[in-house]
Amino acid sequence: MKNKLLITITLVLMISVCRFPLSNQTEKNDFNFSVTPPAIGYVQLWNLSIGGDILSSPVIADLDKDSKLEILVGNTLDYLYCIDYLGFLKWSYDTDYEIRSSPGIADINNDGSLEIIVGSDEGEVYFLNYLGNFEDDYSTGDAVVSSPCIADLDKDGTMETIIGSDDDEIHCINHVGVSEWSYTLGGDVRSTPAVADIDNDNSLEVVVGSHDTRLYCFEYNGAYSWNFTTGGTILSSPAVVDLDNDNTYEILFGSFDDNFYCISDQGIQEWSFSTGGNVASSPAVADLDNDSILEILVGSNDGMLYCLNPEGGEIWHFDSGANIRSCPVTADLDNDGNLEILFGSYNRRLYCLDYSGNELWNFYSGDSIRSSPAVVDLDEDGILEIIICSDDGYVYCLGLTGVTSSGTSPWYSFHGTVTNNGQMDSDSDYMDDLLEIHYNTDPTDADPDLDHLDDWHEVYYTNSDPYAKDTDDDGFSDYVEYLWETDANDPFDYPPITITLPPETITLPPDLITLPPETSTINNTITVTTSIFFGTFVLTFVSTLIVVTVYLRRRRK
Repeated sequence: MKNKLLITITLVLMISVCRFPLSNQTEKNDFNFSVTPPAIGYVQLWNLSIGGDILSSPVIADLDKDSKLEILVGNTLDYLYCIDYLGFLKWSYDTDYEIRSSPGIADINNDGSLEIIVGSDEGEVYFLNYLGNFEDDYSTGDAVVSSPCIADLDKDGTMETIIGSDDDEIHCINHVGVSEWSYTLGGDVRSTPAVADIDNDNSLEVVVGSHDTRLYCFEYNGAYSWNFTTGGTILSSPAVVDLDNDNTYEILFGSFDDNFYCISDQGIQEWSFSTGGNVASSPAVADLDNDSILEILVGSNDGMLYCLNPEGGEIWHFDSGANIRSCPVTADLDNDGNLEILFGSYNRRLYCLDYSGNELWNFYSGDSIRSSPAVVDLDEDGILEIIICSDDGYVYCLGLTGVTSSGTSPWYSFHGTVTNNGQMDSDSDYMDDLLEIHYNTDPTDADPDLDHLDDWHEVYYTNSDPYAKDTDDDGFSDYVEYLWETDANDPFDYPPITITLPPETITLPPDLITLPPETSTINNTITVTTSIFFGTFVLTFVSTLIVVTVYLRRRRK
């Protein structure tokens, strides 16, 4: 009787395993949860001591076309420094006098190489080649604190440098260091000029502020056009932008009368915004929140960074607690479609704000930060780095944490871009909108031919057609030729061709072909379930068999 009972229990266990094969193991579970993205932070990647006060703002470019970026900045110890992307000094140039001017960079003579232009307190404007060697200089009558604005004013294919001096003049210098024109104003000219076709007459104009309280406008050939009078000194460098989409430009700048102004192309005030202190900071313009409407950013000596709409209304302000002379820059640091804002303050801090004016983080240096930061992807990893200089004599490089990729940077350095012309880089291809017109590229599209090579790379590195995917029709895109360092304009210079032969195929006669056994396809879930079931069945069977054997042996005893 007991044997029958034991056998019955065993059969029940085995049937249970067959009937219920661990069905809970194959159930699909849907979890609804949200992930909060990590906050943007920073880490100091390196710093380099160059000494002195650093009022000069850094500019960044690949000077020698080695696909590695260099950083240029001057200091009050009379030197212009070139620093590599890892923070090591490459070269320096001694001007014998303090450098408060920020350098500008462009291929001014159309020779395919970049030139570097910077002013000094000696009254000289220096022209250096990409290796830091002297090419030309131009003498003004007093200190040059203004920064070089670089543009092809007369559309002759070479670029002019427009710069102010404490000799009360604005100077226009050609690509070989010779004066094209100058104009005497009523006071020092420390404001950096801006250039645009502000009145849509198919010729460029120059606008600049002066210590005599006026903003001046000149034609491309130096002819006086108009001036606008404020109530104080103008150190602020004007930005030029079409705020209202009427095909003419507005001019934006601050004054020591505590006001920030918007002036029309005819020199008529459109609006002004009152701050609580002198406005020495230069404005930045960008679409911060990706709503197709531009915002205006400007700092004041009341400690506030203001964000204004195109009509001059305040959107928000941020209180740094100390004077702001630094020009804000904008970039989408975390690639979320909205721009972050970076600027320095006299309280020794670099601030990072989100598009709504909320502080994300701040970096503390050893002294006031009067220069403007620059934002660029130094190491080409898809994430932007930040370069900032302080009056403690250090150049700092900050990396980002909590970020997997970065996006656009339409106003990435002082006065907009490396040419210092007061215009934004709308498509974030390293070329400001005026430079795109000079090179006949599209200011609104970084890669119109969809070859994965932006306009700047096509112009500077490959000299290829930015509107043709394969400029020389050799079957290789301009991007591939760039990667292989072949000539994108020469159909006989192309990347090496690698031919991969297909594997040799041997066809056996029909009578020698052995078909595999019939195979059925089972989805992964069923396969896993079957495996679990079979293993469980075997385990249960063996366990039961052991129990029965032990039981029977004990009975025999």
